[in-house]
Amino acid sequence: MATNASPKQESPPDKSAPKLATVKPDGKTGDARKADAKADAKGGDAQPKTGSRSKRKLVLVLVLLLVVAAASGGAWYFTQHSAEAKAGEETESGTQEQAGSQEQGGTQEQAESEGGDQPKAKAGPQKPPLFVNLDPFTVNLQREENDQFLQTTLVLRTSGTAAQEAIKLYMPVIRSNVLLLLSSKRASEIRSAEEKQKLAAEIAEAVRKSVAAPAAEDISGVFFTSFLVQ
Repeated sequence: MATNASPKQESPPDKSAPKLATVKPDGKTGDARKADAKADAKGGDAQPKTGSRSKRKLVLVLVLLLVVAAASGGAWYFTQHSAEAKAGEETESGTQEQAGSQEQGGTQEQAESEGGDQPKAKAGPQKPPLFVNLDPFTVNLQREENDQFLQTTLVLRTSGTAAQEAIKLYMPVIRSNVLLLLSSKRASEIRSAEEKQKLAAEIAEAVRKSVAAPAAEDISGVFFTSFLVQ
């Protein structure tokens, strides 16, 4: 006689029982695999960040090198340009100085050549001349056909009172030397104007030799105020 068997009722799982970790064939649990995945994800993120930092450092180094190179090039160019400019200024200055000295020398030479024959002007205003009258001279001339004599009066020109005083002081010597000079002449030697001018120059030289220096240098000429040959 058949009996109806009642189906077995499965008891509900006990929630209080601890869950058992599922173990995969590789020997790792699910939690271990999750931890490894997270670590792999972090490592993957870290590698790109490290590479990006390295690239930034490399770019900064290159930029710094370029800046240093540009600064060095600029300094070299500025120094070289300054040296060339200074050398050019010195060359130009030397050329100008040489040209100026040559021009000045040429001007001086031209002035000397143009005014070489002209007498140099004395410094300061010229003093008015002083004249000293000598007593008349009467002398016998050298005989030619007949006896002849010369009667003349002289005036000495001086440029200072010192010479004037010296003439007065040495008057005896002056008259003696002038008489000897006049008496040595012939009448035919002192007739023309040129011969009289020559005689005046000889008398002036004789007077200077009769007077002590420096007064002798101030005697500048002799003039006849009378001249008679008989």
